[in-house]
Amino acid sequence: MDSLTLFNVLSPIIKGATGIPNVIIGDRNDGAPPGPYAAVRVKQQIAQRGQANIRYKNATGPNVDADVFAQIVAQCSINFYRDGALDYAQKMHQANKKPTVSIALFKAGLGWNRSDAVNNLTSLQSSNLEERAQVSIYLMYESSDTETINSIESVTVEVQNEKAEVLETVTVASPDAP
Repeated sequence: MDSLTLFNVLSPIIKGATGIPNVIIGDRNDGAPPGPYAAVRVKQQIAQRGQANIRYKNATGPNVDADVFAQIVAQCSINFYRDGALDYAQKMHQANKKPTVSIALFKAGLGWNRSDAVNNLTSLQSSNLEERAQVSIYLMYESSDTETINSIESVTVEVQNEKAEVLETVTVASPDAP
């Protein structure tokens, strides 16, 4: 799942769960919208969970497609700015329990793993304290990578004794092999 697709799924979830009016993509050097807003970095960190699942398909003819489905855990960092930032960030905890959020995640093929503690990043901006908070959520999904390989259409097995004399030779072939 690419970053833009993930952002497009997360943006309405963040708006619905927190009530924040604006959600933008983080790290784009775009101007800040007026009022409170959230900036999202959708793939702050990408990790794997467990081992990949491998599915084989199109096993007709000389080729087989091996589809490797990696189990991905993506850390999504959400920064909230201006009035109410801490309250907005706190609302992301257990947001996946809301029916609208769980339905949106399910439709997108995403699972909600957990959220981190809210970080209070309030600091002095232009001689005024500007409220700022950050929370990370961890989403799980599968990423697919397909590789085409040749199938084994026949195999010859040769049995030898300790003197390297051939005792038996057997060839096993697929019914479709030429």
